[in-house]
Amino acid sequence: MPDDCDRIMYLDGDMQLVGDAAPLLRLDVPEGRIAAAARNFVMFEGPARQRPGWSEYHLTSLQLDDAGSCFNAGLMPFRRKTWAEIAPRALDVFLTKAGTCAHHDQPALNAIRAGYLLPLSPG
Repeated sequence: MPDDCDRIMYLDGDMQLVGDAAPLLRLDVPEGRIAAAARNFVMFEGPARQRPGWSEYHLTSLQLDDAGSCFNAGLMPFRRKTWAEIAPRALDVFLTKAGTCAHHDQPALNAIRAGYLLPLSPG
């Protein structure tokens, strides 16, 4: 990537943007933050809104407070310098806790999210 690229927007291969992406591309995410929407565990919930055992294991293993504090790593605008800072930390989590990183990058990024997350509206 050219050195003059400061603003980066990661878009996972299974994401679909509906509408104009320009507002996301223009989003001024401060250095040291990653913009992302909250992780939606609703589709995995069963009767009485109980999450399956694997999600509880996932949250506990990565020392995440609760599902509401997780974000979806499928769409993340951020600054180049921010990524250079956090990517090695996320990779370390992935390599040391591979068994709990069933969804690869997302659990590892969520494990280091404290102080970085800038919530985006999912809509």
